[in-house]
Parts: sequence; C-alpha cells; structure tokens
Amino acid sequence: MSDETYFELKQNTLKLYKSIGFIICNALDNTEIYFNSHGFRHFIYTSAGKRPIEDQMRRFKLLPHALIILNDQRSRPEEVRTLGKVTFISVENEFHFPSATVVIRKIGTGKPHFFSIIPKKRKDPNKGLS
Repeated sequence: MSDETYFELKQNTLKLYKSIGFIICNALDNTEIYFNSHGFRHFIYTSAGKRPIEDQMRRFKLLPHALIILNDQRSRPEEVRTLGKVTFISVENEFHFPSATVVIRKIGTGKPHFFSIIPKKRKDPNKGLS
C-alpha cells in the first residue's frame, strides 16, 4: 500500500461524502440522514486518536455500502442506545454484502447524521462442527 493510494482514496471518498448531503433512510421511517463532518472525521479518528491507515481505508471503501444499506427497503434498525443527550441507532441489512452495520447518531434535538460503518465479522461456517 502506498501513501499515494491512501491519499487518492481519502480525497475520492471525501468528494463523494460531501456530494451526498443527506439520504432518506427507509429503515427509519424515511428519516433524512445527514452526512456532515462528524461522520467523515470518525472515518479518520476515534476518541483515543487517529485510526491506523488500514482501518481508515477499509472505512473509506465501505461508504458506498452505507448508502445502499440506508436506502434499501429491507434494512432494519437493530439497536438504539442513548447516552445522555446522544442517541445511536444501528441499521443493518442481512441481504447486503459485505455485511456491515451503519451507525446513525443524533445529538439532543439535532438532525440525525451518519456516524460510522462497521464491517460485521463473518461467522466461521465450520465453527462448532466436529
């Protein structure tokens, strides 16, 4: 992996990200989900600091899948968690590959926005068989 590949991917993802504005999420009763700076920043940083380059690149590559998952009629909210004034909603789609969870965040009475996409680990089909 060269640095040029990382920077090209980051710039192309940022260009796509900025072009989205918002998307209608069928899984959340046609709620507008905004793509603001919080979500893109979360591709690059965690609360503990900068993510490893490989993790950033994996998240950049998953952005188009987040759009599909949020827009697909078969997607469903899986979990809602509230911490103080912040609500996190995970949206999943068992029919989409690669399998991933899209996290939506809403702060207080603000607009819900894309916060993260997390790839789901594949289950080992041989696990537990002997």
